[in-house]
Amino acid sequence: MKQTMTFGTREASCLITNMLCSKMFLNFPRVAAEIAGTASWILVLYISLMAFSLFFVISTLYRKFEGKDLLDIGEHCFGVTGRIVVGTILCGCLIFLNSIVLREFSENMKTISLSKSPISFVTIIFIICMIAAAYFGIEALMRLHAIMVPIIFVSYVLIVLAVIPDIDFLNIYPIMGKGLQNIFGKGFFFLSSFGEFIILFLIAPFIKDNIYLKKVGYSALAFSGIFMLMGTLIYICTIPYPLGTENFLPIYQVARLINYGRYVQRIESLFVVIWSASAFLYLASNFFFILYIFKKAFNLEYYKPLILPFA
Repeated sequence: MKQTMTFGTREASCLITNMLCSKMFLNFPRVAAEIAGTASWILVLYISLMAFSLFFVISTLYRKFEGKDLLDIGEHCFGVTGRIVVGTILCGCLIFLNSIVLREFSENMKTISLSKSPISFVTIIFIICMIAAAYFGIEALMRLHAIMVPIIFVSYVLIVLAVIPDIDFLNIYPIMGKGLQNIFGKGFFFLSSFGEFIILFLIAPFIKDNIYLKKVGYSALAFSGIFMLMGTLIYICTIPYPLGTENFLPIYQVARLINYGRYVQRIESLFVVIWSASAFLYLASNFFFILYIFKKAFNLEYYKPLILPFA
């Protein structure tokens, strides 16, 4: 990555939005229902507002470090040791996240589409895509996000609209679900669902200035909050609690309900396509930033020799 490279707000917003929202295609609505019951949509609204508040505070403090990423700040405050420590922590966290998500996506893909294939075969498909994306670099990834994320979002909205006949808003009662303690107490730790937002502070040097950084952050949080709230509300209104806590791939189960006569059935096949696209983008982006962080933390000249060992 050349230091002269810059990203537009659209590309950066699409990247962060997909990093946050891809978990909607895994188990996000189900976990929200486990924590708050019928109030899972209130829980999602609560953590979204908390994420907005935290970003406001962080972006205000970040004003002094305009144009610097987290590793640069670590080096500015504590020298080379600070850069290495911050880079090692971030690299470890992203490796942990990517490993878990890779396994989850592979397991779910095997369950719904490739039931007779060994899990290693399914996993290697994702890993090959990660390797290819890393070789093409961040510029190709950003452009791919700018093209694919709007398509994924529109497809997702169409699926949500298609299940409107199956919605029963009585399923949100009792309004407070499992109670205030679960929503605002245990639910506070559910804020970790926005953990991938840290990527924004790794691409800060490639966004023009702090004003654009704020635009990217707020737009990504707004789209992600709407995406998560809409999906969780639709899920709890179509598959009532406590039945909703037993399903894997909650949005996939919702898509299976779509049935408009003889010629409009099995819409969940469309879901598999957009779910796979979101998964590939998430895993490839996360993998690239693992390489980038390691390269920068240890002041290496190239990152491509790291691709195969890290994969």
